[in-house]
Amino acid sequence: LICVTPTGWGANQVVSYTFEAAQGGTDAGEKNSDKTVYYKLHNVVNAADAVPFVFAMQPLDGLIGACIDDLRALYPEKRFILRGAATLSCDRMWLTEAIGNLLKNACEHTVADGTVDVSLEQTARSVFVTVQDNGGGVPDALLPRLFHRFVTSDSAAPSNTGIGLAISRAIVERHHGSIEAENTAGGLKVTLCFPVLDSALLTKL
Repeated sequence: LICVTPTGWGANQVVSYTFEAAQGGTDAGEKNSDKTVYYKLHNVVNAADAVPFVFAMQPLDGLIGACIDDLRALYPEKRFILRGAATLSCDRMWLTEAIGNLLKNACEHTVADGTVDVSLEQTARSVFVTVQDNGGGVPDALLPRLFHRFVTSDSAAPSNTGIGLAISRAIVERHHGSIEAENTAGGLKVTLCFPVLDSALLTKL
């Protein structure tokens, strides 16, 4: 199976298109087949390599602030904190998808009035984005596989496909960045690190 999407579609449309396709099938035998869902969702991550990225300088505090605004409607009792500022050459649409997945994951693994704390830091050579929640973390054994496809924790909602964090990793890596997770005293902490590179250079890499 190959993920084929209409020209010009963005990250959210690619993900939505592929997930909806996974819910249906070409015939009654294929519809809702676990194997079919697995392979079709598998291709969502591949879309991050198949779709061209358009790099331009973006204020990350504005990008992440917009993600938070979208999530407030879904999680009205959640406490969101955004600290710091940074500017990065990135594909705004795809990076919004990556960070939005991380924020949504944090929301899903904290209590209704839990806290999602995002911090930004910029140095001469790197940009750091940290997402910290107070949901108690994940089992230590799960940490090395947290960004693998179809990996979910025991506390995950039944509708959780285990694909969101894998998509985030694929997008971050397309930005030549890295993503790591660790348990802290309060919950899970995810750190993204991006190199400070010129947009023209990123397009060629």
